[in-house]
Amino acid sequence: MKDLVIGISFRSSANEGTLHQGNVITIEPGYYEVGKFGIRIENCYEIIKSEKLRSGAENFLTFEPLTLVPIQQNLIQRDVLQQKHIDWLNAYHQKCLDKVGPFLKEHCLQEELEFLEKSCQKM
Repeated sequence: MKDLVIGISFRSSANEGTLHQGNVITIEPGYYEVGKFGIRIENCYEIIKSEKLRSGAENFLTFEPLTLVPIQQNLIQRDVLQQKHIDWLNAYHQKCLDKVGPFLKEHCLQEELEFLEKSCQKM
C-alpha cells in the first residue's frame, strides 16, 4: 500500500491528499543560515474538530499537539513576538505541565519534573 502524503506548504507539490479529522501530521517550522546552521522543531499534531468558533460554524478543523515537549525559551527572541505569540507559547507550556507533570510526579521523577517546571515558566 502506498503511503498517503498530506501536507501544507508554499510548494504546490506538497498539496497531495486531504486533511481529515483523526489524521496525525507533523508541523516542522525551521530556520536555516546557508553554510552555517539550521534548527527545526518537529511536533506531532492530531487534526480534530474545531469547537466554539465565534462564527458558529461547525465544519472546521484545528490541530491538537501530541508531542508535549517545552520549547527552549533561551532560543526565542522575545522582542520579535507579538503578544498573541507569547500567549500561545504560555498556553502550550501550561498544557505540557498539565499533561506531563502528573506522570512525572506519579513515577517519582523529581529531576525531570523540576526541568519541566523550569522550562515551562511563563514568558
